[in-house]
Amino acid sequence: MEKKEAILAAPPDHVSRAKGSSPFGSTIFVGLRTVDIFIQYGIIAKGYGALAITKLGGSAIDFSSSPSMVLGLPLWPLAIIGMSAGGAIKQVYCLLVLSEQEMPARLSVIVGLANTFTNSLNALIFSSALFSPTTKMNHLNEVSPVLIAGVALYVLGISAEVIAEIQRSRFKSNPGNKGKPYTEGLFSLARHINYGGYTIMRAGYAIASGGWTWGFVTGSILLYDFATRAVPALDYYCSNKYGTAWIAFKKKTTTKLIPGIY
Repeated sequence: MEKKEAILAAPPDHVSRAKGSSPFGSTIFVGLRTVDIFIQYGIIAKGYGALAITKLGGSAIDFSSSPSMVLGLPLWPLAIIGMSAGGAIKQVYCLLVLSEQEMPARLSVIVGLANTFTNSLNALIFSSALFSPTTKMNHLNEVSPVLIAGVALYVLGISAEVIAEIQRSRFKSNPGNKGKPYTEGLFSLARHINYGGYTIMRAGYAIASGGWTWGFVTGSILLYDFATRAVPALDYYCSNKYGTAWIAFKKKTTTKLIPGIY
């Protein structure tokens, strides 16, 4: 009876926890994430974002007004496109090299399109003269506190996420660790440090694209989503899979996402 009630009380989980290969879904995901890089390049470098903004009656940033560094782009636009590319490469690497879980086609489409939507929103905000943090700069090769903070948080977040996933993957690859939760490395700092790293990465991306306020909004939304949806769902899954070992881990590592914050 108790087990039946626990199943009914399970929080919603939109991520597949089943292990196995899914070539079709993985191919769709890799394709969508690759296409996204070119979409972001088109919005910023090709001026499609500026064109859309002016069509709607707004004012756009002229990225051609500053000397180019690489790919015909000044430093700041190059950094934004680089963030979209880095995020795509990270996700593809984690899926194809580190993850043991299947990637169904439906989930591939949802995650792929969600990333493209978020990245495109960042690119449009960055291209808008009303919201872009570059409006107060003399030129787009100028290094400002906003750009430094955005890039620093992005690098910190994506590094934490990837390193944590690599550490856990190595632990899982040892047959002697079958049925055990990974509680060391970066996961000893927070039980879901990979989610925390993603939140920090996205907040940094948003700061560089739209300034401090947009970064705070983005980070807060992700933190709330993970805290109320993903973490409870994963906690339920791990409690059922690992039992007392997971309970002991929760007592030892009380931080859930980001050390010192939550």
